[in-house]
Amino acid sequence: AAPGVGDRDGGAPRVRVSIDGGRDVAWSPDGGELYFRQGKRIMVARMTGPLSFSEPELLFIAPDLDITQQQNWDAGRDGQFALVISDPATTSEFQVVTNWFSVLTERERN
Repeated sequence: AAPGVGDRDGGAPRVRVSIDGGRDVAWSPDGGELYFRQGKRIMVARMTGPLSFSEPELLFIAPDLDITQQQNWDAGRDGQFALVISDPATTSEFQVVTNWFSVLTERERN
């Protein structure tokens, strides 16, 4: 789906930002730019007026970004970006601890 914006209550029409699609939309801290992902490419469209945007531009390519996860990146308050990069060797296993409080209590006793 292509990123689009509109007001939350539905009073204004949605405005398409990209004709090439995109996902995982994030606003810049000052609200003047809209970031979105196209595969491993992070794109930016700058606001040019109320609900109008410039043509999207490539901001950067994140070759190690895990695109199987949704919204695993974000723009920080300082304008820098945080990316979550997964390592297949470390993300293929996880442990579930049931009754964790009893396990914790038992460890504290010993």
